[in-house]
Amino acid sequence: MSERRAAWKSRIGAMFAFMAATVGLGSLWRFPYKVGIYGGAAFLVAYFICYLLIGIPAYIGETVFGKLTRRGPAGAFKKAIEEVKARKEWSLVGHLTVIFGTILNAQYLVVVGWTIIYLGLSLTGSIFTTDQAALENLWNSVFPGWISVIGLLIATLYCTVSIIRGVSEGIEKITSILMPTLFILLIIGCIRALTLEGAFKGVEFLFMPNIEKLFEASTWLQALGQVYFTTALGIGFIITYGSYMSKRQKVTWNTYMVAVGDNLASILAGLAIFPAVFALGLHPAAGAKLAFVVLPQVFARMPLGAIFSVMFFLGFAIAALEATKPAFEVATSYLIDEFKLDRIKAALIVGAVELILGITAALSFQIWDLFDRMWTIIPPLMGLFTSIFIGWKLDVEKICREENIGRWWIYTIRYATPVGITIVFMAYVLVNLGIISF
Repeated sequence: MSERRAAWKSRIGAMFAFMAATVGLGSLWRFPYKVGIYGGAAFLVAYFICYLLIGIPAYIGETVFGKLTRRGPAGAFKKAIEEVKARKEWSLVGHLTVIFGTILNAQYLVVVGWTIIYLGLSLTGSIFTTDQAALENLWNSVFPGWISVIGLLIATLYCTVSIIRGVSEGIEKITSILMPTLFILLIIGCIRALTLEGAFKGVEFLFMPNIEKLFEASTWLQALGQVYFTTALGIGFIITYGSYMSKRQKVTWNTYMVAVGDNLASILAGLAIFPAVFALGLHPAAGAKLAFVVLPQVFARMPLGAIFSVMFFLGFAIAALEATKPAFEVATSYLIDEFKLDRIKAALIVGAVELILGITAALSFQIWDLFDRMWTIIPPLMGLFTSIFIGWKLDVEKICREENIGRWWIYTIRYATPVGITIVFMAYVLVNLGIISF
C-alpha cells in the first residue's frame, strides 16, 4: 500500500529537521577533533571558505532537487530523467545513494550508541576521573564489543519508532524541541568553560590562525572533507527532506538558517571544549577519542564537573540521535515509493537491516575500518554525480527564478562544487591507497 506524500507542517519545523540532520556528530564530535589536529583557527578559516563555495551551493541543489520532484533520491532521479529526457543510467545514482547511505549509516549508528553509553556512564560517575589509563581501558571495553551493540540497539529502536510515527510527528515535532535544547546545553557549556582560569588560550587556538597552516594542503583537504561530512550531502538525507517541503517553503531561507545553525553548533562545541582543555593543561590533538577519553578528564578537574559531564553527553546523544534519523527516513521513503510498502513495515525492515549491519561494525575493528574507508569515498562520489546532474541536466535558470536564487548558484553548482568534491574524492582515494598521507 502506498502512502500519501508527507510534508513539513511549518518552515520552522522543517528548518529544525534539516538542522538536526547536519549538526549531529559532524559538529559536536568530528569538528572539534579535526580542529584540534589540523591547525586550530587556520582549519576554521579554510572550513568556512569551503562551506561557502561548495557546501551551501550543493545543499541548495539537493534540497531543490527533492522539492521539485517530491521524491527521495531514487524517485527524484527517475522523475527528472523523464522530464529532461536524460539517459536512464542516471537513475543508478539515485538507487546507489539510498543503498550506500543505508549501509554506511550502520557504522554511524555505532557511534551514536557510544554517546548513549557514555551518557549512562556520566550519570553513574564512572568516567569522572583524571586517570587516562583507566579511561583508555574503559574505552577499549566499549569498542569493539557487546557494550557497543547495546548502545547500537537502543539507537536503532529510537530511530525506528520515530520514523514509524511519521515525518511530522516522529521527526519535525521532536527536533523542534530537542534542537533548541541542544543549543541551550552548548551555551551553558561554553559559559562554564570560558570562566576557567587560563581558558583564553583555547579561544586563541580556535580564533587566531597560524598563517603557515593555511599553506598546508592537509588543512584544506580536511576542511573540505569536514564540510561534506557535516552537511550530510551525497547520502540522500537532504534530497529526501527537501521532498517534504511545500511550495511556500523557500529553499534559500532554509539553507541559510541551517548553515547558521550548523556552524553555530560547531563553534559552540569548540568554545565548550578547547578553553577547558587548555585551561586544564591537556592536549587538543587527541583525535577521535577527544570526547571519550580527554573530555572526561576535563570534567573531573572542573568545579561542578559531574553536572557538566552529564549535560555534555546529553547534548551529544541528542545531536547524534537526531542526525541519524534521516538515514532511516531515506530508506523508509525508498521502500514506500518504490515497493509500495506501508510506513510501519518499511521502517521495521530498515531498522532490522541497520541493526544487523551495525553489529558487524560494533564487533570488529576490520569491518569498522572498511566502513570508515567507504565513508570517505562513496558519499563524495554520489554527491559529485548528483551535483553534475542538477547543474547540467536540470533547468537551473528556471529554478533560480522560481526559488529566487541568485545566478551565483548556477556557476557554483556547475563548477565550484564538482571541482571541490573531486579534490576531496581524489585525495581520500590516494590516502586509502597509501600513495599520500595527511
